[in-house]
Amino acid sequence: MTIKRSYPFLYKHSLDEDVTSQTKGDIHKLLVAIISTYKYDGDEFDESVAHSEANILHQTIESKVFIHYKIIRILRTRSNNV
Repeated sequence: MTIKRSYPFLYKHSLDEDVTSQTKGDIHKLLVAIISTYKYDGDEFDESVAHSEANILHQTIESKVFIHYKIIRILRTRSNNV
């Protein structure tokens, strides 16, 4: 399960909805650009990693305390799995 598919499974709404409604400014622009242009065609993924990273993104968005290194690490290393 990719992060984008795992997120609504865990939180009952999409990552796109949370990013759109709960972020502003530069972080909003960055996250919208990354999640809206993503297209993953592969079949391989680690479901536990996807759930964990979806949780990190959710907590970061909800708290509005952006831990940039965590977001950047996830998006940089998992951009094919968002």
